[in-house]
Amino acid sequence: MVHDIQKDFLTDEIIHIDFHQVRMDEKIKADVLLEFVGEAPAVKEFGGVLNKTISEIEVEALPGDLPRSFQVDISVLKELNQSIYIKDLKISKGVEILVAPETVIMTVTPPVEEEKVEEVTPVDLTAVKVESEEKVAERAKDKEKEETK
Repeated sequence: MVHDIQKDFLTDEIIHIDFHQVRMDEKIKADVLLEFVGEAPAVKEFGGVLNKTISEIEVEALPGDLPRSFQVDISVLKELNQSIYIKDLKISKGVEILVAPETVIMTVTPPVEEEKVEEVTPVDLTAVKVESEEKVAERAKDKEKEETK
C-alpha cells in the first residue's frame, strides 16, 4: 500500500515512494476520496451554489475491502438549502465509516444577490451660498473689537 509520495517541487517528478506492508487479515484506517458525479437540478433551475464541505472521509476496513473512492450523486439536490450527508452514502459491506453520519458533504445554497446601491442625488453647487472673504474679514474685526472692550 502506498504510504507517501515525494515529488520534486519544480518539475513535479516523483522522487521517492514509501510503501507500507499491510496484513490482509487486519483492518486498517485510511482516507477515501469522495467522487462527485451528476448535476444538481437546484443549480440549473434556481441558480444555487454548490458548497462542498469535505472531499474525503476516514474509513476502517480490511485492505482488500478498501474502496478507491465513494461516488456522491449530486443529482439528488433538487431544492435550495438541501444537503447530502455521510449517512446518504452507499457503503460496501466490510467498510466502517469513522466520521459522524450527520456530517454534511455538500449543500446547495441560494445565490448571493449584490446589494443595491441607492442613487445619490447630485447637489446643485450654485444654490450653495458661500461667504465672501470680505464678510469673513468683517466678522474677524468685530470679534477683535468685542475682545478689546
